[in-house]
Amino acid sequence: MRNLQTIDAKHVSSDCDNDALDADAIGDYYNLYMYIHNSDEGDVNVELKNMYKESSKNNNELVDKYLACCASEDDEDKDAITYCYNSGFDLFCPTNIECTHINKYMLDHNISCSMTYQGRFVGYYLYVRSSTPIKTPLRLSNNVGIIDSGYRGNIKGCFDIIDTKSNFNFEKGNRYMQLCPPDIGKPMKVHIVDAFHNLGKKNNRNCDGFGSSGN
Repeated sequence: MRNLQTIDAKHVSSDCDNDALDADAIGDYYNLYMYIHNSDEGDVNVELKNMYKESSKNNNELVDKYLACCASEDDEDKDAITYCYNSGFDLFCPTNIECTHINKYMLDHNISCSMTYQGRFVGYYLYVRSSTPIKTPLRLSNNVGIIDSGYRGNIKGCFDIIDTKSNFNFEKGNRYMQLCPPDIGKPMKVHIVDAFHNLGKKNNRNCDGFGSSGN
């Protein structure tokens, strides 16, 4: 698994070098790897990829400050609220979607992901953002998405639309869901990769999504 980090250095959209990625493999934090489908130059999701690159950069800067704060021997640094990290990483709606008079919708974020902790693949969670049920008529049908460590299919959210009279529409760039590591007591870095295979080696888990790991 350590080799995966080195290979990814050629395709991760960031300024970090090979040594930094090797350090990620053993650091006390999670690493989320994200591939945005149809995001090559001229494709429909180029803008979406740029949004994720900017968001991941901001997230990782915050995590680095937090880790530096934790490693500091200065008591004032350890108490600095400024250097707290975010427990989840928000997902962007990839396009405008009209949902007139329907009570359920499956939102495909057009991304595939994997997550590692100290060089090993781990499962992770998909939650609604806390503001989603307050600002929208959306409710996640299965309450929480449990994503297997080997799943490489598209990340989707199945929503109940509990007020069909409101003519709710999904808006491109809005954030309705978030990905969280299995232990939110540890921070999570996010790496945007340029190739699907950089999510990790093939495994015996398929990419079919909801309920595909068993009956």
